[in-house]
Amino acid sequence: MAAISTINSINENLARLADGGKIRYLNVNGKLADKDGKLFDGMSRDKLHPTIRGYQIWADGLKPIFTELLGPPAKTDHAPPPTGDPSASGGSGTAAAK
Repeated sequence: MAAISTINSINENLARLADGGKIRYLNVNGKLADKDGKLFDGMSRDKLHPTIRGYQIWADGLKPIFTELLGPPAKTDHAPPPTGDPSASGGSGTAAAK
């Protein structure tokens, strides 16, 4: 995949901007795709938008950064269910394709 060299070059430039303080850089590409840029199974349905599994990998990468900046998560989560996951509503709407 020819685009991967461009993506890697852009990511290297972005990484140089990170100072570890106010500017953070997180590269999860190695967990979403192989070294040639081919997405691992289950990471995307359309080769553009992450699946829930892809977003979870991204979120898992962000957790240590958020914990460092904000402290550990509260013991009780009072957040509403995510609106991007139709299965979270418990309603009888159209089920998401798997």
